[in-house]
Amino acid sequence: MLKLATLIDNPGEPQVETRYRDPKHLKDLGYNGRVMYATTGLSGIDGPQSVGSGEMRRFVEQQFERAGQTIDASIAAGLQMYITYDVLSLPRLAVERDEAALCCKNRPTSLCPASDLAIERSAEALRAHLIRWPKLDGVALRFGDNDAAVPRRQRHLPAALPALQSARPRRPHRPRAQPFL
Repeated sequence: MLKLATLIDNPGEPQVETRYRDPKHLKDLGYNGRVMYATTGLSGIDGPQSVGSGEMRRFVEQQFERAGQTIDASIAAGLQMYITYDVLSLPRLAVERDEAALCCKNRPTSLCPASDLAIERSAEALRAHLIRWPKLDGVALRFGDNDAAVPRRQRHLPAALPALQSARPRRPHRPRAQPFL
């Protein structure tokens, strides 16, 4: 039986210090696996180059580096390791280059779940994560609710996840999907 530990931090905010980040402590408590929520903010991003340059690229590089360190430390402590991944999220830069093929026709600020290209690119980014971290035991996929969908004015920090664009699946009407039905 899996007994998984996870800590949920808001993407873009500093992590709270706690002994529950120590994989050895988790192992001593009887956990046999860990789900890393921090990778949620990397959903749809195949690498730092996907978000352009400057401060955002440095931030994403740091997130990939921290995630790798957490994965390595957890595995070294004997825990199975899982990451979280939001479907459907992609880097804004990629969406801006191919907006017509990726976004809903009547709502161009939202990725369309009926877009084969959007699904394909999201899967490619997930594949890049699995190649980057080959020792992972699995992925916790999250559909629908995601951090990229939070309006900017409601985010805890102005730069929480500005590099991502997502679908807004809570809205049932999908005009772009009609030709696909």
